[in-house]
Amino acid sequence: MKEIDIEDMIPNYLVQSQLYSVVVTDLDGCYIYFNNFFKNRFYYISNELIGRPSHLSVHPSDIQICRNASYECLSNPNKTVKIQIRKPGKNLNEYNWTEWEFAAFKNLKNEVIGIICIGHDITESKKAFQDVIVFAKKVDTIIEKVTDGFYQLDVNWRFIKINKFAEGILGIPREQLLGKNIWEIFPQSSCYNFPNYYVEAVSENVSKTFEDYRPDIKKWFSVICYPSNEGLTVFFRDITKEKESQIKLKESEKRLQAILNSTQDSNILVGKNYKILSFNKATQEFSMKVFEKEIKEQDSMLDYLVPSKKASFISDTSKAMKGEVVKKEFEINGFWFESCFFPVYDDCQNIIGFSMNSTDISKKKNDDLRIKQQDLMLRAIYESTTEASTFIDTDYIIRYLNHPAKEITKQLFSKEAKIGEKFMNYILPEYRETTLKTLSSVLNGKRTIKELNQGDHWWQVKMYPVLDEDSNCMGIAHNVQDITERKIKELKILEQNNALNSIAWIQSHELRKPVANILGLCDILKNSEEESETFKVDILEKLVKSTNKLDNIIRKIVLKANT
Repeated sequence: MKEIDIEDMIPNYLVQSQLYSVVVTDLDGCYIYFNNFFKNRFYYISNELIGRPSHLSVHPSDIQICRNASYECLSNPNKTVKIQIRKPGKNLNEYNWTEWEFAAFKNLKNEVIGIICIGHDITESKKAFQDVIVFAKKVDTIIEKVTDGFYQLDVNWRFIKINKFAEGILGIPREQLLGKNIWEIFPQSSCYNFPNYYVEAVSENVSKTFEDYRPDIKKWFSVICYPSNEGLTVFFRDITKEKESQIKLKESEKRLQAILNSTQDSNILVGKNYKILSFNKATQEFSMKVFEKEIKEQDSMLDYLVPSKKASFISDTSKAMKGEVVKKEFEINGFWFESCFFPVYDDCQNIIGFSMNSTDISKKKNDDLRIKQQDLMLRAIYESTTEASTFIDTDYIIRYLNHPAKEITKQLFSKEAKIGEKFMNYILPEYRETTLKTLSSVLNGKRTIKELNQGDHWWQVKMYPVLDEDSNCMGIAHNVQDITERKIKELKILEQNNALNSIAWIQSHELRKPVANILGLCDILKNSEEESETFKVDILEKLVKSTNKLDNIIRKIVLKANT
């Protein structure tokens, strides 16, 4: 049969097709016809294919596929057989994939005279399909290796894929899961919530992310499920340890918050953008007291500062956010605070902000001011006295001394005593032992006053304990006064008293005897009847003698009085 006769037996749309190749082989498998599309597509195979075996244009591995298809068509003349085979490409060792339909080719007498083949190029789709297969295998490999559990359910809720980690997490071999309905293995229960999420994901056609607890196996899971036309894909992982850590962290945070709330210090956590992230109870109280408004998270910390403080605050906190610890005292609206700025780090040691710990030191500041004023008054009093005043602590260290005290130490030791030095360094050797005993007794509450003589000088030493507001001894007040002039006066008065006492004794004992003699002689002269001259002369001589004796005694008294 000629090629033109065969063409008349083929529909014109196939003869003229620009998509399909049309080939007819005889019963021996040789080409007896092909359309122009085939000719133009495979011209490079041979200049003349008519009459030549068809396997010349088939990949060697696919020749048997063609033969089998031909045999099947000859055995069943009314059957169409579909095959995919490779055709040679333009380049050596290059082949193109094609898809063909084989059928018995009959003449006008309905006799089978060959095989008609209609085919088209599927190289791109085949390659794409192979790429899909390769990609699917890679995906399966990745899914098998990921540390998350994975399984896929079809539209009837049956397991169609599952990885080894899902097996391990669920504790069920995949052989017992594949093909089984999930609700048969994990029936819906009020003990867990994932069935509800799965149903919602499928019915709403949206992905769902959630956490769920399985009390039967005592595990927490993080789950993501994706609905599709093929069913539901589920990724999940065991977060039991993370959840336990979170619970412990929350408990720790509660304990920490309780600790922070129990302190009177203000503690604030501030982000790098100066947004307030967290604060304790004391901070809220400080805010109400100082700013008369509540402090809130996400507020800007800068909004709580007076304009004059912003520049220094930004400077200090910038240092903290560079890793420094900054300590400052500052005053706001009449309140004094001591604040420390600390850098705050995340788990990767990146600075994420700063914490601010503030203590209200208003009372301390006021007390310090009052103490300073009192100290100035005390210094004024100390410096206005002529006494040498020294304050000694319980370790016998000089904590304060006035100008006279410095002068005395300079006079005795050729150098001025200084604050911070040992008090015993300025005690003369002969007095150190008794001074130590005295200091010890004073610390126990005893007051002492002593007078000491050093050459021509006399000193009065007074020591008494200094008590704090709770009556605890905090040191010793040591006062020394030069009493030399007073002592000289006292000694002179003492000598005068002794002289007066001597005069009084003379008057009471020596003076009375001559006076009594004179008075007696005068009485004899007055009352005697004896008138002889001898008698009178004798009486007068005795009067003169007693008078002279009286005169000597008077002279003696005058001498003592003038001494």
